[in-house]
Amino acid sequence: MKLFRALCSKLSLIFLALSFSNVGYAGKVSEKDWKQYIPITGQTIQADIMEIQSSEEFEKLAAKLQVGLKKNPEWALEFVGSTPKGQPLPYHENLGLTKQEHAQMLELNQNQGALSLKKSGTIDVTFEPLKDGRIKILTNENSALNNLIISTKEVETRFGNLIDVSDINNQDPKAITGPWKGVKWGKNTVDQKTMVGESIQFCIGKRADNKDQGIIYYDGKILQGYTTPPTQFTQILFFPLAK
Repeated sequence: MKLFRALCSKLSLIFLALSFSNVGYAGKVSEKDWKQYIPITGQTIQADIMEIQSSEEFEKLAAKLQVGLKKNPEWALEFVGSTPKGQPLPYHENLGLTKQEHAQMLELNQNQGALSLKKSGTIDVTFEPLKDGRIKILTNENSALNNLIISTKEVETRFGNLIDVSDINNQDPKAITGPWKGVKWGKNTVDQKTMVGESIQFCIGKRADNKDQGIIYYDGKILQGYTTPPTQFTQILFFPLAK
C-alpha cells in the first residue's frame, strides 16, 4: 500500500503538470507586465471558483490503469520513474490497459479531452496595494490564496518565496482554460529519487477569448517521501479585469 501511495504521488506530478499554464519562455518580467492582470486595487471583487473535472471516458480508463498499477507496485514505481520528464508513459501490458485503451488515454490527454473546467462557486477577493508597490491578495481565510504577496521578482507564500519567473503564452485553443497570457512564479525542489520537496506555482493572466476576464492558477504539491501521502492543492479563479 505504501508503494502504491508513492506511485500515485509520482503520477500526480506527471499527469497534473497541467499543460494548463503552457509557459512560453523565461524572461525578464517587469512590474508593468504583471500589474496589467490586476483589477482595481483596494476594492473587493467577486471571482468564480473553477474546478478541474475529468471526463467519464478518461475516468474509466484511469480506473483500469490504477488497478493494473496496484497489482505490480514495485515494477510500476520503477517504470514510472524511468519515464523521461514531460513524456507520456509508454505502453506495457502491466499497466492493465490494452494497446488501444492506452492510445485512447494518451489521445484524450493530448487533445485536452480528459479534463474540463466547471464553476463550483464564487469567492470575494481584494488586491490590496502595499506602500512598496507589491500587491497582497486578501480572500477567505481558508483559501490557499489568502495573504499571498506579489512583486516583480517573487511571490511570497506560506510555503516560501516563488522566485522562478516566466511569461505565459498559452495559445492552445483546446486548453481547458482557452488561450491566455500571463506571468508565472514558481519553485520545484522535488527530488525524484526520494520524492521529498515542493512543487509550487502561482500564475496570473488574462484570457484571450474574454479580455475583460482575468485568471489565477495556484497549484502546490508538498511531498515528504514514499510512505507519506502528499499535501496538495489547486485553486483556479476567473475574475473581472475591467477597470
